[in-house]
Amino acid sequence: MTLKTNKKGSILIMSLWILAILSILAMGLGFRSSIEARLSKYNMDRLNALYLAKAGVIKCQDLLSNDSNSYDSIYECGITLPPKQKLEDIFMNVKLADDPSGYFNVCYNNTDSKSYPGMMDEERKININRAPEDALKNLLQALNGEGKLPMGAGQIDEIVSSIVCWRSPAPGVDDHYYESLVPPYQCKHAFFCALEELLLVKGVNLEIFNSIKDYITIFGPDDGRNNINTAPKEVLMALGMPEMLADKVIIFRNGSQVLLDVNTMDSVLSSNLPGGLTDDEVLVLGNLKSKQCFTTASNYFRIESKGVINTSKIEKKIICVAQRDAANKGVSKLISYREY
Repeated sequence: MTLKTNKKGSILIMSLWILAILSILAMGLGFRSSIEARLSKYNMDRLNALYLAKAGVIKCQDLLSNDSNSYDSIYECGITLPPKQKLEDIFMNVKLADDPSGYFNVCYNNTDSKSYPGMMDEERKININRAPEDALKNLLQALNGEGKLPMGAGQIDEIVSSIVCWRSPAPGVDDHYYESLVPPYQCKHAFFCALEELLLVKGVNLEIFNSIKDYITIFGPDDGRNNINTAPKEVLMALGMPEMLADKVIIFRNGSQVLLDVNTMDSVLSSNLPGGLTDDEVLVLGNLKSKQCFTTASNYFRIESKGVINTSKIEKKIICVAQRDAANKGVSKLISYREY
């Protein structure tokens, strides 16, 4: 009797152990399945966010191809703004008709560190591959004068000289400097392929780079002309405008007015600004016209599109540059593309 009872007790204990082990295995499998399900959901949300960002890029390219304006301005940069519509309506919190789970935003940070909806033309910046030496020097001096780039005059001259040497195909005086570094590297003697490449140039550190990166570009027309309707004050000064004249141009633009023709910009500014222009300012504008420094239309546009999933708040961002064919606005192509 005792033997039978012991056997029954042993079987019960073994059964309980087996049930406990199976329960632990089931819990482990369930936890693993839960992790895999969440990971799968995370990856799907990341993919959806990426394609929402791509939808923003495609929309911008479509807007570029349908732009009927002969000019580009701060308010209509690469687009023709429909009546009674704001830029926020076109570029912010845009949902796809067949996918309400998320949205995309197209916006950019301007030199004032504020976020603005829409695209940003590259012609508002100084092209470090094309700009003459005096324009580079004027830009650094303008930023230095505003306290955005604290450095001495000698340091400005050194950096400008090094930038010109880096992009010039001929050997230069800086070659031995790069060869003496640890580890050494060669001076490129070719155009910049990315703005970050500027960090390799003699005299440029991260602080200086962060201070000037919003005012410079590697994209733009071969003639290096800047859009007078979109260029910030510092760029206008870099091209040879006195500070007071640059301020007047900004005031004119802040009234939502647009310069339609570079050849008539002096007369338009004179007649539309309180107090007009001085004789010296008219002469400056005439000199800038003869140098062909400005344009009123742009063809290179920076697109920063961010896709966001509502529930998980997962984000993916695409930063690219689209080039619009000046002769045929129905054609645009991406010449730079990065996913983040």
